[in-house]
Amino acid sequence: MGKIADYKPADTVRLEFDNYDGNPTGEWLTVRRIDSPAVRDAMLEYNRLAAESETPPTDEQRGVAFVRSLIESWSFDEEITDETVSGLIDLYPRTQSFQGIDAVILKASSDKSSFVKKKPATDQPSSAGVETGEETAEVEPDRH
Repeated sequence: MGKIADYKPADTVRLEFDNYDGNPTGEWLTVRRIDSPAVRDAMLEYNRLAAESETPPTDEQRGVAFVRSLIESWSFDEEITDETVSGLIDLYPRTQSFQGIDAVILKASSDKSSFVKKKPATDQPSSAGVETGEETAEVEPDRH
């Protein structure tokens, strides 16, 4: 049995991409907790800039900015911007059988149980030899 002290909160969770046939693509992204200071600060800055703009952002632009604030890093070569996040959302759109990558990211960032990780063995003198690793969640279509 483990001890509560063997665990710690994590700042991010890693999502791995699968093709529709279930095989991994090798691509991934890390998602921040929805209540993290980084997400809060990013959205405050976005809202400040939007308030200063002559043209208010559309709902779609707000949604993309919010999803962008949840993504900490990814394996793609491109920088994480509104434009590239919008492209990712277009690549994995909502369909009858798939909730959409934006919904997958939101769900992952809201699942607080995913942000509890086992401490590395070096931090756990009583648990020497316990194997630890990065938790991953696969991004694949919901097929109901």
